[in-house]
Amino acid sequence: MLKPTQRIILNATTEASSSEEFYVVNGSPVTITLGSLSGLVVGENADLKVSYDKTNFADLVTDQDGKIQMNSTNVSVTIHGVGLYRVDKGLTTNAASVLLSH
Repeated sequence: MLKPTQRIILNATTEASSSEEFYVVNGSPVTITLGSLSGLVVGENADLKVSYDKTNFADLVTDQDGKIQMNSTNVSVTIHGVGLYRVDKGLTTNAASVLLSH
C-alpha cells in the first residue's frame, strides 16, 4: 500500500515508456524509485530527464558521473533542484514501474 507521500508515476510495464511529468518545487527533495517485483536485469535502466522550456526533455547530468540513471544496482535517485522532470524507462524483461516519494 502506498503512503500518502507516494504515487506511481509510471505503471508497471515491460515497454519503453515515459513517466508522467512532475515538478520539484521550493527545493523540497523528491525520491524516484525504479522497481520490479520480479527484479531488474543487468543492463536495464531508466534515465532521469529535465525540461528547461516545459516542452523538450534532456538527460539530467552531473559533472562527475554523466547522465543520471536508475538500474539494477542503483534503483533510486533523490532530486533537490527545482524544475520539471520525467523518467524515461527502457525496455525491461520484467514489468517495472516508477514511484515518486516526497
